[in-house]
Amino acid sequence: MATQRARHRPASASALKALAAAQTRPPLIPWAELREELDDRWRRGEHLSIFGPTGRGKTTIALALVERHEPVIFVATKRRDRLIGALRRQGWAIVVDSEQLRRAMKRDTPEKLGYGPRTRRLVFWCSPPGSIRARRAEQAEEVRRSLDYLYARGNCTVVIDEALYVAKNLRLAEELEVVWHEGRASGLSLVACSQRPSWLPKSAYSAPTYLIMFGSNDPDDLKRLADIGGGLDTKALRVELRLLGRHDFVLAAPREVPAVIVRSRVE
Repeated sequence: MATQRARHRPASASALKALAAAQTRPPLIPWAELREELDDRWRRGEHLSIFGPTGRGKTTIALALVERHEPVIFVATKRRDRLIGALRRQGWAIVVDSEQLRRAMKRDTPEKLGYGPRTRRLVFWCSPPGSIRARRAEQAEEVRRSLDYLYARGNCTVVIDEALYVAKNLRLAEELEVVWHEGRASGLSLVACSQRPSWLPKSAYSAPTYLIMFGSNDPDDLKRLADIGGGLDTKALRVELRLLGRHDFVLAAPREVPAVIVRSRVE
């Protein structure tokens, strides 16, 4: 057993650097250039997953990449979120339940709700009052109804700020699985952000066309991310994820032939 545990012990920094020096690292592409390339390549119905610890830049990247994908629905699940105020100041409209979302998407929303017929960027922020159990139950039902509606409607992009919370705490993993596997047919793109990819359904990294991964030292996350497949070099990817700086990330396109992996940095 001691030998087995030692085999999984994290490598030291010097060992990682030596291993990286012995292989060709993915090319480094400036963020502005990579963003432009994704704008040209990313098609409606294709999914994107973004993984990384808090504060690395997941939401920043997600919002930058969906600017040309209107209509966009940003699903916020935190009870208090400074980002909501920032998005409101940028012209995003706030809807608080599935009924308001439907009316806004139909572009016939009354002026008293604060947005007009040209609204194409919505924040779905269902944060009901009450106990933790009651709040989650109502929130889960509203998010489920909204996903059902958007799945049937199609031709839109949904950004989920914390996919693990939606999948695990709200118990909507099956609904997310349907979107990941069938969204392409209706033109529904899902951008799923999460701190812990190892706890998400495998579809979160097997179904998307593109994956953005920030650095991690967590062995479970590293194993999950390095097991993406699609022709990617598992060993090289695992090493790369250990070497990345705080705001550095790798973008993988495992469905490309040959598979593509590049490095960049949030700017």
